[in-house]
Amino acid sequence: MTPGSKNGNSLKKQFSNSESFRLCTEGLQALERFERRASRSDLELAENRLGECVRLYPGDILPKFYLGSVKTLVGYRGLGEAVTLLSEVAERGRGDLKASAQYNLAVARIEQYESESAKLAKDLLAPLAEQQPNESWVKWSARVNLLYLRAEEVWKQRKSKSPDPAVFASISSLVSEFERFDDEVQGSAFRYDADILADYWNALGTLFEARAWLTESGGGEFADQARKAYEKALGLKSDWVAATSNLARLYQERFNDPETARRLWQEVLKVRPDDEYAHYNLGLIDLQAGNREKAREHFQKAPEIDKAAAELKRLDEEPFPQR
Repeated sequence: MTPGSKNGNSLKKQFSNSESFRLCTEGLQALERFERRASRSDLELAENRLGECVRLYPGDILPKFYLGSVKTLVGYRGLGEAVTLLSEVAERGRGDLKASAQYNLAVARIEQYESESAKLAKDLLAPLAEQQPNESWVKWSARVNLLYLRAEEVWKQRKSKSPDPAVFASISSLVSEFERFDDEVQGSAFRYDADILADYWNALGTLFEARAWLTESGGGEFADQARKAYEKALGLKSDWVAATSNLARLYQERFNDPETARRLWQEVLKVRPDDEYAHYNLGLIDLQAGNREKAREHFQKAPEIDKAAAELKRLDEEPFPQR
């Protein structure tokens, strides 16, 4: 996620003055602590320091890269600003910084979970996967995220009344692509890279989860393989919101285990308290349990999710059950 050399003298040349360098360094140190232990306070500190640096020194490009990365980690409320910041860095940056900004911009687009955003992410990742040298971290990360996007396309068919036949036809070749990536990354310098391997297992879990929806009822072999894959991702990158969310959804939707799902969604909220997807799903769990007011509170915290708005409307229209 980080570009270029971490040599102090080299970095200092990219800042207006020592104050800009200090603010960015403090923000980067907090970001690195967050990546190790997923502490919300560290993420807030990183956002604060880097935001102040960008506000005071708008001509410095490196703080914009790191702030864009932080805004992506913040989630829904930060994604618009992340796209703006990283787009600027991708346009103005050179060399490793440009490639890293393009990659992180693609990640921000993926986090938006929209069809058009996914297409934009693919357009950014494809040349990085093809053109970067094999010793580049960005190349391998771009490749595995392209696999994730393809797996997500299959997953999106899970509740369709008439799944696209082309999606079914693509599964066999996609499984082969995952196997090929695994073989190649194990033979590379990145075979122990926790971020790349976590991305791989999260993407593979998404594919297994999709296959469970398409071929199984409830829990089954593919659902269990998805669980193991998500757990491997979290073993490599603990408290990772993406994999924790996927595992929570799996327990909620495939294993019919709302209490385990609830615990996992609450873990997401410890890291990202305004995560709308977590609030929406907690609302569904509370609604199923008959806790209408608790459900309402969660749905109200997911204003960008159309299904949450629909559930709120339904709660308003339905008569409250009499005791």
